[in-house]
Amino acid sequence: MKKLLILLVTFISFNSYSQYVDDIHIKDLPAEYIMLIGDQEKMNYYQLEIIVDYGQISTVRGEKQAYIYDENGQRWKFNGMISALNLFADNGWEFVSQENYDRTLGDWNYLLRKKK
Repeated sequence: MKKLLILLVTFISFNSYSQYVDDIHIKDLPAEYIMLIGDQEKMNYYQLEIIVDYGQISTVRGEKQAYIYDENGQRWKFNGMISALNLFADNGWEFVSQENYDRTLGDWNYLLRKKK
């Protein structure tokens, strides 16, 4: 049981520091405000990939780089927007507002501000 607990704590701490957008760690994004956009997977209703817009998206290539990636270059998947919000709160961001443009498509947009 003790080994399982140590493994779980190690896994959680490892994952909490490995999220990047455009090769920048999420706590170091060069913006005061960012928009989180939930991109719901077509095959798994409960899995989300998150697009982070801090003003860098100007092309299709920019949008692809706006997803959250881990240290291995794999897109990070969340079990819901609350998981993403908790991750960003742990990394120095605070919730400002939320918009739901189309509930059937899963378009969830959250505005966050860097904590002072």
